[in-house]
Amino acid sequence: MAIQIETLIGPAFAASYLVNGDDSGLDERERAALDQWAEREGVQAFHGTTDSEPWFTWAGRVHYREGDSEGLTVCEYLVSLRA
Repeated sequence: MAIQIETLIGPAFAASYLVNGDDSGLDERERAALDQWAEREGVQAFHGTTDSEPWFTWAGRVHYREGDSEGLTVCEYLVSLRA
């Protein structure tokens, strides 16, 4: 069975945590919000980010509604989703 990789837009500040499991610099509330977001999106695993540069959007809640601000720098994550 082949793994299907999808792209998912999410908060760029969390790349180290989501991809590498490095939660240094995040507080407990931020970790919980990121875990909730990944669960809601159905992420099974984060595999990295795409080569595209992170960008700022005022529609941050469209991609990461668990966050506490509309303005957010986001990036594209490579993920596998739960079946």
